[in-house]
Amino acid sequence: MINEVTLVGRIGADAELQTTPTGTPYTYARLATNENYKDNQGNWQTHTEWHKLKIWGKSSNRAAQALLKGKKVYIRGKLRSHTNRDQIKTWEIRVETWILLDREDKFLPPEPPEPSHNPSSFGEGWTRR
Repeated sequence: MINEVTLVGRIGADAELQTTPTGTPYTYARLATNENYKDNQGNWQTHTEWHKLKIWGKSSNRAAQALLKGKKVYIRGKLRSHTNRDQIKTWEIRVETWILLDREDKFLPPEPPEPSHNPSSFGEGWTRR
């Protein structure tokens, strides 16, 4: 099974560093993606979709400082759903990789991915057949 989301859009408001009730820090941000299409009359229209982003781990502090309103960003992550107290299901992107795409931000290197697997006993990159 695959659960992978790739988005390119603009940050809607400055990202916020937040903390879970158990004290785990994460960064919350909203990302706008636009889709352009022609309506039935042949006129160009734009549909904006808003995505909730959560960035966990060591990159959360850096994301809170760098993901500012209007910044263009590449996002790769996983789609997660949550049901709130009112039994309403909401969706968010659990961000694994983010890269600023604006020209003035080129001095920031991409965030290294966090390890998501256990290396084999044969060494990194080797698997038993």
